[in-house]
Formats: sequence, structure tokens, C-alpha cells
Amino acid sequence: MLSGRFANDPVYIKENSNGIAVVARRLFNERTIYEMVDPRLMEETHENTVNLHKGPDPHSLDAFSKTAYQCVAERQAERPIAKVIIKKLEESHNNLIASGEFDYVYKRELTNANGCNTVAVMRLKSFVIGEAYDFLLELQILLKYKHKYIVGLVGYCKEMGENIIVYDYESRGSLDMHLKDNDLTWMKRLEICIDIAKGLDFLHGGTLTQEVVIHRNIRSSNILLHEEWKAKITSFRISLITPINKDTDFVTDNYRVTNGYCDPQHAEFRFFTKESNIYSLGVVLVEILRGRLIHEFFMDYFQNLIDLFKLYREQGKLDEMVFEGIKEQIVPKSLYTFQMIAYQCLHREREKRPMAGDVQLQLKKAFEFQIFL
Repeated sequence: MLSGRFANDPVYIKENSNGIAVVARRLFNERTIYEMVDPRLMEETHENTVNLHKGPDPHSLDAFSKTAYQCVAERQAERPIAKVIIKKLEESHNNLIASGEFDYVYKRELTNANGCNTVAVMRLKSFVIGEAYDFLLELQILLKYKHKYIVGLVGYCKEMGENIIVYDYESRGSLDMHLKDNDLTWMKRLEICIDIAKGLDFLHGGTLTQEVVIHRNIRSSNILLHEEWKAKITSFRISLITPINKDTDFVTDNYRVTNGYCDPQHAEFRFFTKESNIYSLGVVLVEILRGRLIHEFFMDYFQNLIDLFKLYREQGKLDEMVFEGIKEQIVPKSLYTFQMIAYQCLHREREKRPMAGDVQLQLKKAFEFQIFL
């Protein structure tokens, strides 16, 4: 795979009758393994590389060649088992940590005067440029709207056909990965919810800026978590910016929002408002309470978690929806306050939904009830 030649290619047989393995061991020990690499690879710019130079990423190539070298060790006892090989090959995959519809995301280490810094590098897939991803809009938002609860921008690159954004690396990944985690206590869940509401309040003009940012894609997978469980909003690729004093407080478009998180009024009338973000926030609150994503199999059929939440709330048996891993931790007043604000966020009429600042205040009350009762 690395050389682009068969194991018994005359090039290798000429040196040793046992072929490619012996030659590979020699080159690796002499630290000249690059001599074996297929020249075509050295001229290639692959979708999964984040650098702007041709050829494989050096770190990836080193990890791959080391794994191959171990596999062709002379003694069987020195060769790794399949599980180890898989792990090593995954590590050699250029530190890829996510692959979405529009982009690849890599974990990288940047060295500067202050030491080494871990970052997340988002690289757009080539077919996306100019079609489904507004690269400059995301940069504009990240450059202008800096906040404790918005993912931090480290740098960017837009040249040589590449569109790359470098973010602060949030070590715990996205919220959706932790919904069923027993280590994510009720107190931590409340703090995460408060962080998200604070971030939205800032985007919605809570600091008296002249514009409102309508995110349009608030969901658990777009909430990143710091090592200490602090939450940050990310993914502004389809966001909208509108002046606060604009005569109309909504934007009309035909963008298809992630199913389940979508404001019912958008589905019906095709317009977005900051209250549309509040509905999506309500969905995330229910997911955090239930410990499940919005759509999951429940009692042998496909059930919308929001419909179930509203039904249980109206029947006064919301306790049945609480994630088992946290149920014993929650005091009644905290649960009641939390479910009331989540219910209000999910109101079908956008005028009756609370503002992000009000959501934040109610969530803080739920947190305080948990502490003092």
C-alpha cells in the first residue's frame, strides 16, 4: 500500500529473495523509509490532510510506516495483534476526530512562543465551497462575537483552494456523546444548560450590540464541552445576522433545519427568529433531562421525545422521563423549575417563548434549589 508495488516486485526481489518485507525493515532502520513511498502519493493532495503541501502528512506517514514495520518483524512474538494494528492505523489517520457532511475535523498540536497548544482544525470538503457552507460568514461571526460560551477562533486559511478554520480544542467533545453518561451529574447538566443559555443571550444581543445572531442549528452535537464541562456553542455555518432595530424581527428562507430541533413555525411558514433558537434550546434541555437524543426508539416504536415530554408533563408524571443515572440526585423544586422553563421554550407560538436571559435566570433558580434544599 505504501510503495504501490507488489511484495514480489523485481525491485525488491533483486535485493532479497524474500521481497518487500526485508527491504522495508532495512529502510526503516536506516530511517530512509521515504525512499519506498509511491511517488504518486508524494504529489497527491488528499481530502484527509490538513496541510497545504503535497504528499502525506509527515506525522501520519511516520505512524503508518512504524505500524507496517512492526507487522513485518522477523519474530512472530514481536508482531502486534489485530486490535493494536487497528488502533495504530486510526492514530495515523492524521488525527481525524470527526467527519461530517461538509467537513473534516482534526486534532492537532501547534507550537508557539508560549509552548504547545492543542487545537481543532476544520477543513471544508472541496465540493462544499461556494455551495452549502458560508465560510466567510462563519469567520465573521467568530471574529466579531467573542464570548466565554462561544467556541474560540485560533486562526484560519483561505488560499490554494483550501478553506480551513482553527478552533480552540474542547477535550470532552460534543454534548450528544455524554447524554447517557452517569458521570454527568444533574448539577453538571444544569451548569451546561446555563452556559448554553448565556451563549444564546449574548448572540441575541444581550450585551446591547447592534446585531442579533440567529444560529439556526442549535442541537446537542453543536455544543462542545471543555475539560471542566464548560459548554460552548459552535457551528455557525448557516447562521444569520440581523440588526436589532430592524423593522422585521425574522428572516425568511428555505433552509432545511435538523429534524426534531426545528421550530414548528419555521416548518410551517419558513421563517427564522431568535425565538426559533429558543425552541431548539428547549429540545436540548429535554435531551439533557432524559439522557437521550430527540428521536429514539421507545416502547418498540419511533417516538418523538418532545411529544412524549409534553404528554408526561400534562399528565403530571414527568418523573418517568428523567434519566435513571440522575433521578435520585434531583430535588423536586429543581426538577419542577427546569421542566417548566423547558416547556415554555417549546411553546408552539414563538411570542410565548421566553428570551434567552429569562431561560438563564430560571435555570439558575433550578440550580439554587438543588443546592439549598
